[in-house]
Amino acid sequence: MLNNQYIPHGHCYLWQTPLVGLHVVADTMIAIAYFSIPLILIYFVRQVKELPFPNIFILFGAFILSCGTTHVVEIWTLWHPNYWIYGILKVITALISLYTACSLIPIIPLALKLRSPQHLAKLNQQLNQQILEKEIAKEKVQHLNQELEQRVAEKTSALLKANQDLQEITRFREQLNDLMPNILYIYDLATSKNVYCNPFVTELLGYSAEELQKFQDSLLDELIHPEDLPFLKHHFANC
Repeated sequence: MLNNQYIPHGHCYLWQTPLVGLHVVADTMIAIAYFSIPLILIYFVRQVKELPFPNIFILFGAFILSCGTTHVVEIWTLWHPNYWIYGILKVITALISLYTACSLIPIIPLALKLRSPQHLAKLNQQLNQQILEKEIAKEKVQHLNQELEQRVAEKTSALLKANQDLQEITRFREQLNDLMPNILYIYDLATSKNVYCNPFVTELLGYSAEELQKFQDSLLDELIHPEDLPFLKHHFANC
């Protein structure tokens, strides 16, 4: 296992400078690329929020970093026969590679379910269309509500005016009835109650409005002559 038991890898190239230089340049460029890719992945993972499967990017970075290290050691072994170290490093790289490959197996079905940017753009467009339609429907509902409120306000105003007119007419009739020089008396046959009487009833009969209200259904017996009462009741019964 001692290094002096082996010869440097450069002997395989017969120490031909162009050939050795070719391998050195190639391995150096590969190592630089392999060391750069993990840095780019780290930057990407840190910049993108909510990145799916972030651990797989870490495994890829470790795998690529170990591959780059093997190329650096490959250059080293051209002059230094540390093949055991080189072999151990390759075993580590192989283990990382196998673990990364095994980790990809359960991720692939999940990754296939991820939406493509085109599909997400289409869904976003559909969502915006639905939002626009809802806004239009909302505006229509608001417009209908405004029309309904306006109609209710108009109906309410008309009803208030009608009530005011009715009150004025009622007051006018009451004033007219109060000034009428005749007896005006309203008796409800259905309920047998005295509804209204004008002031001349008090002047002519000697009863106040409150006293007439107290008579209720016995008012006719008090005011009508006994001989006329049967005829009047018969007349009311036929009404």
